Amino acid sequence: MIKYAYLTDRGSRSVNEDSIGFFSDKNCYGFIVCDGLGGHGFGDLASLKTTELFEKIPEDYLISNNNILNSSLIEKFFDNVQSELMYMQKSMNCPNKLKTTAAVLIMDKEYAYIGHIGDSRVYTFSNSLVSSRTHDHSVVEMLFRAGKISESEIRNHPDRNKLLNALGGVEKIGMSSIEGPLNVSEYQAFLLCSDGFWELINEDRMCELLNVSENVKDWLDRMEKEVADNGKEKNMDNYSAIAIWNM
Repeated sequence: MIKYAYLTDRGSRSVNEDSIGFFSDKNCYGFIVCDGLGGHGFGDLASLKTTELFEKIPEDYLISNNNILNSSLIEKFFDNVQSELMYMQKSMNCPNKLKTTAAVLIMDKEYAYIGHIGDSRVYTFSNSLVSSRTHDHSVVEMLFRAGKISESEIRNHPDRNKLLNALGGVEKIGMSSIEGPLNVSEYQAFLLCSDGFWELINEDRMCELLNVSENVKDWLDRMEKEVADNGKEKNMDNYSAIAIWNM
């Protein structure tokens, strides 16, 4: 049985450019977290449009595909969003403005598929430990993968906000990452979150809190408190997360 909880908060900013979305259809579940880029009303519009399109996946793709999940589902979704954002940029005369990250999880009782663009993340957990996380499309992730910085340095690196790709950023995406099928029975929990969330709570604390939480909302509440405490007296970014338990 799938149980989930979610949150989104503007932090210290005047506008929340994050958006979250969901769908469920015949034992199929979909979750998305987006972090809009660009400011001045464009980032929040881009992330909102992306979540709106995501919530239409059941009627746009699943019904015509006999409710069968596969990796092409996310690929088609990303292509659709990219086309829509590029069209909006042209019609609104705001080139290179409507951009957003996206972290996506689509699953049924047996299999899960993960997709992401930018630095919003999807974590998987087994036995109260992190099994995997998505690899950010960012300068600091590239430095980490090249062995030039440690993973702990990612959160405070001066280039941590420099992305290599985002939806709406280029004519062709070119750097979306899609994983799956993952065997759902092998995973205890999943977490989708924007960088404003994961930058203020490390993976060890995620796991410690998962181990002591009574339910999925309790886990997310405990993590949010950690984020809020660590963000005190800082110019906190918007932060959003969706926590999922596989029970």
